[in-house]
Amino acid sequence: MSIGNNKTEGSKGNNFTWQHKVLIGLQQMSDKTTVTDNLLTTLVGMLTPSSRATTYTAVAPGVTSTIAAGFRAYSITNAGVTDALVNGVVLPSGITLEFEAGGIDDTLGSISYNSQLTTLAITTVG
Repeated sequence: MSIGNNKTEGSKGNNFTWQHKVLIGLQQMSDKTTVTDNLLTTLVGMLTPSSRATTYTAVAPGVTSTIAAGFRAYSITNAGVTDALVNGVVLPSGITLEFEAGGIDDTLGSISYNSQLTTLAITTVG
């Protein structure tokens, strides 16, 4: 059975009427470019990473601090040769932890770190 349910030959049907109406509706939506442009501009603005502030921080050995809550994403890389602590858990040398908020307006909570005897590289995305 077809959506348009137009009987043409025997029990066969075609969708011409329904497809035609859908195409007309799509054309009418396309003709209203200002609505589409505003919607696209808004969406691209929300999803473009360049619209968010990104910071890169090198953390010297022996520093204990936190990454504040409210970022969209952050990563912590142990760039040294010894272990560091992230939220009290060992972060081995050469390992990167990445955290990303899921939704468009979601943000992450704070996280603590202790570089101990190593160097950390921290990237935050606002």
